Amino acid sequence: MISELFPIYKPATKSNFIGWFLHRRQHDRLRRRRIRDVYRRCDVHQCPLTINDGLPATTDELAVLDNFENGKVNFTQELKSMEGASFGVVDNPKKDKVNGSKKVLEIVRPQDAAAWAGFYALLNENAAPKCDMDKYRYARFKVLQDVAGASARFKVEFPGGDNVEKEPLTSPEKVNEWEEIIFDMDEAAGLYPQVVVMPDFADNRPVHTVYIDDIMFSKELDVETPGTSVELLSVANSLRTVIDGNRIDVLFFAKTDAAMTLSIYDATGRTITVQQVNAEAGENRVSLNIERSGIFLVKVSRGNKSVISKFCK
Repeated sequence: MISELFPIYKPATKSNFIGWFLHRRQHDRLRRRRIRDVYRRCDVHQCPLTINDGLPATTDELAVLDNFENGKVNFTQELKSMEGASFGVVDNPKKDKVNGSKKVLEIVRPQDAAAWAGFYALLNENAAPKCDMDKYRYARFKVLQDVAGASARFKVEFPGGDNVEKEPLTSPEKVNEWEEIIFDMDEAAGLYPQVVVMPDFADNRPVHTVYIDDIMFSKELDVETPGTSVELLSVANSLRTVIDGNRIDVLFFAKTDAAMTLSIYDATGRTITVQQVNAEAGENRVSLNIERSGIFLVKVSRGNKSVISKFCK
């Protein structure tokens, strides 16, 4: 793999500066093309609508990079700090209609840090196929700030190479209230292995805390697309399972009261159980008993639309 990404070339001599410069430019272009080819081998356009390791469901309209509901950062091995920012997954300090989830990412910004204080993250193998800028045009996340007066930035990039950085279509304005900010990444194309989040983009700020949640990519500006109902988008952001012996608890957050169908299938597609659920606005928990071990799919559907998650027991 290393030799595939970084082939060995005999460099031109620096005395021939023009030849050396053209050689380096050709080398860099070839390297970027090879990296893109490696990521495309994931064949993300053929991926089923399932998730792994408790990560949120992916659809053709929406890919949730992380919602932190399991108390962890799931999309990268490590968040890399910029300008001394520090991070941690914490309880949601203010649940409301915009964001009723339990867990969020806390970002503490130091005194007078540069505007780009935040983090960059190399995506892991589960998250990398979601950063597909041919498939999705918009990046978005929810933000809760305790001090007004800053914008934000979101960037997709190849480490040390090509990148596209955007400011939100509308800068955050609320204080102590959740709001969603959206970035039009129309200039980006293909798969990018790294994302950069600068949630509080302004200089000379005091020490304060910013919370973010539901980092997502979407095909449309309005995520209430024909592919997924608004109720199911809330489910997609929060669907998870808790396993305790033969007891399986399926948990999800619903934005409104709604009748839904919960189905469990084994790895062959055979139906294990089907239940009608009268979901209430807020968190819902459905308890099931499954004695068998193996890989299972849980599907929550409303009408002809559904989201699917995978779990192992």
